[in-house]
Amino acid sequence: STTASTKLSAMAGARTVVELTDVQQCTYFDFIRSLGNPTCLHLVYFGSTRVPFVTEMSLNGLYPLIDRLVGGAGEDSAYPLRPLTHLEQPLARFVLTRLLEELRQAWGGLPHAHFEVGESEHNPLLMQVFDAKDTVIVLSLQLTLGQSGGTFQLCLPTVAFPETPVSYTHLP
Repeated sequence: STTASTKLSAMAGARTVVELTDVQQCTYFDFIRSLGNPTCLHLVYFGSTRVPFVTEMSLNGLYPLIDRLVGGAGEDSAYPLRPLTHLEQPLARFVLTRLLEELRQAWGGLPHAHFEVGESEHNPLLMQVFDAKDTVIVLSLQLTLGQSGGTFQLCLPTVAFPETPVSYTHLP
């Protein structure tokens, strides 16, 4: 997405690219099982009916971005594999809010298209928002900052989106 890439580049002070790489349908259990531990998960509510969904930002893409936000080079190749600290969590939420704002604009034709970020979690097994057998749609985006990169995923419940799911994959 050109607009999301531009906004993240300005925020990070470095060229950042955001690309939609995959759209797949699977069970919530399969989605959760596919994630690393630790990772950066957020519960997000969509629209006036507060439909819940889950976002995941991989730490290998998030740490360089956080590093840039606090004045670092964002180029360390040895970021720790650990949950975000209490200082890093608000920065991750800040990044998520910016990405969701771009998604809101892309989905602007939908009535009441707005997001509310809820709780966060680092262990995927503790983010039990849906039943394990529920069918979900996972939008996967690749975030690249310099030589670093990671994924940003949105896990959407199919029952909440009666229209064709492909219409939700449009990013500006």
